[in-house]
Amino acid sequence: MLFFKSIIMIQKLSFYLSVILFSMSINAQQVDLLYQWADTNLPPSFAHNNTYNEVWGFEQNGREYGVIGSTMGTHFFDVTDKNNITPVDFVPGKAQGGQIIHRDFHDYNGYLYMVSDEGASSLQIADLSYLPDSVSVVYDSDQLLVRSHNIFIDSLNAKLYVCSGDIYVYSLANPINPTYFTTIDLPSHAHDLYVRDDTAYVNGGPDGLFIYDASVPNPQPLNTLSVYPQKGYNHSGWLTDDGDTYIFADETHGKQMKVLDVSDINNLTIRGTFMTMTDPNSIPHNQIIKGNFIYVAQYFDGFYMYDISDPDNVVEVGNYDTSTQPVNPSKYEGAWGIFPFLKDGKVLVSDMQNGFYVFDVSSIVTSQEEIVNDKKFAIYPNPTTGILNIKFTKEQTHQIDIIDCQGKNVYQQTVVKNNLKIDLDILPKGIYLVKVSANNETSIQKIILY
Repeated sequence: MLFFKSIIMIQKLSFYLSVILFSMSINAQQVDLLYQWADTNLPPSFAHNNTYNEVWGFEQNGREYGVIGSTMGTHFFDVTDKNNITPVDFVPGKAQGGQIIHRDFHDYNGYLYMVSDEGASSLQIADLSYLPDSVSVVYDSDQLLVRSHNIFIDSLNAKLYVCSGDIYVYSLANPINPTYFTTIDLPSHAHDLYVRDDTAYVNGGPDGLFIYDASVPNPQPLNTLSVYPQKGYNHSGWLTDDGDTYIFADETHGKQMKVLDVSDINNLTIRGTFMTMTDPNSIPHNQIIKGNFIYVAQYFDGFYMYDISDPDNVVEVGNYDTSTQPVNPSKYEGAWGIFPFLKDGKVLVSDMQNGFYVFDVSSIVTSQEEIVNDKKFAIYPNPTTGILNIKFTKEQTHQIDIIDCQGKNVYQQTVVKNNLKIDLDILPKGIYLVKVSANNETSIQKIILY
């Protein structure tokens, strides 16, 4: 009898270990590097030793492209085929060299708009219709603007927003001949902004966040968020697809990203903060939301991807460190920009020192969507430092078992309520399986206690 019990225990342990190893294997392969490019002949900037800056992407003539800015100009890549990513063209900047720190891009109606924030620069517009052969610069002038820190295009209303101290708004009724529409006057300056259907979310640096109705000339603020947790230099943000949540970052060492409820513009509420902090001086830079995920370029830390399907419980689901630079509380180095709006799970990332990256995150998107669509419960935070929450979609009897990597059941409880909080502080750090059973159905999820 003892022999058979031992055999059963070995089989049980083997099963649980295989589940753990399989789960670890999935996580290890979720962010796949497809391509990386850098040109060692290009000069770095004088300020931050960054050869590269912003990244962007677009689709043209049935193919997909990525661009990255450098101290010398704008570099174009065909990223359609994951197995054959190639450079296709280069547009020299009007200003070039070590003085250049920032470039920014946005596409609209078959054209790419390019700006820089240093030197005797200009607004450049490239016609993309000649791709995959080349691009053609059809506008290069400093009449409308010489320098701009960031730009954004509200495609629905064909308006170009230019951050250059205040915000200057231009109509793109004729895409290659922008015409002045209005100016958004700010208390100090606009660093960046996000616009959807004439509502502009303006990141105002030390002054916080401003929301404007830009549908009419001389826009007035709808609301201002000047005081909030972990406030720093309000840098950039993005709106969720449903328009209820705006997630923004403060470009300040040690400050996490903020989840802001904007469902009622008159009652702005911070729902929480989040960010994987590899160091007390970790710092977020740029982020873009697509579906249930936010894609983030974090200085020093690289590319991070978070599931925001539950804005109150944001969970990291993947990452890739693009940077070899150690975290420095007085510097900005590493990952700069992010662009996730391509097919087949392709994500573009720029690194200030290491150039242009293309990643494949299709396994993350697929696995997380399956979890969201089929999930009868949610476990968060994961990884956790001790407290584990389990939220059930249906109020019924659930049995909870937590099993360590030796196959030992270290926790068991039966609950009927919709949620459960478990304190894991007494357990050793490591990997565990949470088994949830109800109505003859069992689900298993891996958690990490650190």
